[in-house]
Amino acid sequence: MSSFYAILCEGNAEQQIMNKLLDAGLLFCTKEQLLEERALKIRSAKSFEKRHLNKAMPDKMTVYRVVDSNKEKFKLSKVNEHKVEIVNVVTKPEIEMLIIIAEGKYDDYQNKAGRYGKPSDYVKSQLKYPHAKSAAFINDYFRDVTKLTEAIREYRRLHPQEKKAIPLADLLSE
Repeated sequence: MSSFYAILCEGNAEQQIMNKLLDAGLLFCTKEQLLEERALKIRSAKSFEKRHLNKAMPDKMTVYRVVDSNKEKFKLSKVNEHKVEIVNVVTKPEIEMLIIIAEGKYDDYQNKAGRYGKPSDYVKSQLKYPHAKSAAFINDYFRDVTKLTEAIREYRRLHPQEKKAIPLADLLSE
């Protein structure tokens, strides 16, 4: 493992959560060890390479991709693949599951999953949080980072680990 990292998030909610944990000093690394000193919203390998890998950087970097599925491809060019270790952090089915868990509604969601489908639909219709993916909502809802870290740990307990991925809880400092 390297001592220089990047955290790439697929969406605003994931980015806000990761930056909130980083600001609170609850991640495995410090801001100074991160590319741009924050979690970035970048989905494609091509965009990442174009924006960051053509610049001077340490010999090796570990990139943590916070995504809801292992299915999305993130293939670096031959020139860069030896410089970067990719680690997928899978939040399957969706990051909104953290809100469901924090609300104590996990069992209710599981019982109604067929009716509501995705956690985002449940959060909108049942919990009445229509803007749950917005940075402002995430920042306000998880104002108490203890609430966030408890939901992340409970999420790991409730969901089996994905193959070729690590759970979000593994990025916490403790």
